[in-house]
Amino acid sequence: MGKKQGHKLPEVCLLRISGRGREGDLTAVAVEKKFAGEYKIFVSENRRIKPALSEGDEILARLRRKGDVYWAKPMVRTAVAGAGNETFCGVVEKRNGQYYVRAAEKNAHKDYLLEKSKGLKEGDFVKVSLTGDRRFRQAFVVENMGAFDLNKATTSLILNKYDIPYVWDEKLGRELKSLPRFGKEGRLDLTRVPLVTIDGDDSKDFDRRV
Repeated sequence: MGKKQGHKLPEVCLLRISGRGREGDLTAVAVEKKFAGEYKIFVSENRRIKPALSEGDEILARLRRKGDVYWAKPMVRTAVAGAGNETFCGVVEKRNGQYYVRAAEKNAHKDYLLEKSKGLKEGDFVKVSLTGDRRFRQAFVVENMGAFDLNKATTSLILNKYDIPYVWDEKLGRELKSLPRFGKEGRLDLTRVPLVTIDGDDSKDFDRRV
């Protein structure tokens, strides 16, 4: 149940309710893909959140650690199980001492106030999730990808829009380590043969060092 080796969980984190532990306490996992599967977290009940939290709900919670266990104090429910969660990518802007995010997609014209701005810089490219009702909505950062870059932005928009996984599965890594090492014996070395591809100069799936 404790912390595994990997990324450290932030003080405020987006979580998904995963079920209940042996003692009946709610459990959760981090939504952000680089944290997913690395931690098991217990969730304190919050009577102000109605109806009560259930498996699949997503929450923004403040975390604290007790020994080898993380406890989460829910701040707000950001998505109901089965209803989906509205996320988008955008660029951070600073106005009158507050930070806003401007959606990167052309058809999105509304800017949102960022709920947490610690560590953010103007010009950062971020993935955010929306909270609140239709009259007043705020955005909190799910992932900060650093200074805006056109290639990075295009890739992130596609990954987010179509929910394409991009984090290497730890199980595959362990399986690969168990495979026998590559040997050159009995193989023909063709690395000096010139290659022609139809990929453009900005293609990322072809290594020109081969």
